[in-house]
Amino acid sequence: MSYTSDSNPVPNVRARHLVTAGHHQAVVKCPKCAELHRHLGLGVRRGPCGITYVVRAPRAARIAA
Repeated sequence: MSYTSDSNPVPNVRARHLVTAGHHQAVVKCPKCAELHRHLGLGVRRGPCGITYVVRAPRAARIAA
């Protein structure tokens, strides 16, 4: 068995948190269509426009000293 690399790498996108009626969702700006897509979790996801990407957690806020 041999393994080959994917010629189309899966992009990483950073999520922003959205809380609706007590539910947590991840909102990302799509690298393909530039629209905002909502997901219920992190990890590999497929957007409504058909692209597959990896949803990453938002970066921690920086605290100015």
